[in-house]
Amino acid sequence: MKNYDQERAERHAERVKALGDRSFTFGGELFTYEANVSYDVLRNLTSEVPLAGQAYIDAIETNVLSLIEDDGDAHKRFLKLVKRRKDPITFDDLQNLCTGLVEQAFSRPLEASLPSTDGPETTGTDLTGSSSTEPAEALVA
Repeated sequence: MKNYDQERAERHAERVKALGDRSFTFGGELFTYEANVSYDVLRNLTSEVPLAGQAYIDAIETNVLSLIEDDGDAHKRFLKLVKRRKDPITFDDLQNLCTGLVEQAFSRPLEASLPSTDGPETTGTDLTGSSSTEPAEALVA
């Protein structure tokens, strides 16, 4: 009989070992990011439903909590941290944390990188002898 649970447990243990120290500081607090994150977190991060305002911020916060181990009071400390007024956590701080945790959790960049080339690429346009408006006008014609 094929035992997927045994393979899964071994794969998860290997990932924990390969990642090593998963601790990080944020806002002066020490946290640990999850080694094996549910694919449901990825589903939430890649949802096609556009979010805005409070819903967007709540989604980022919820995803960050899903990426942080809840050892002891880690989630409670994080929620208290993001609400502090002195030395506040900004929206950029929260987004940067979320992006970094996603990249670590899924071992890949959140945004797709551009394909690399074998060397310098020429576009066929000589910029030294022509006006920048000429190519645009040619496209319209």
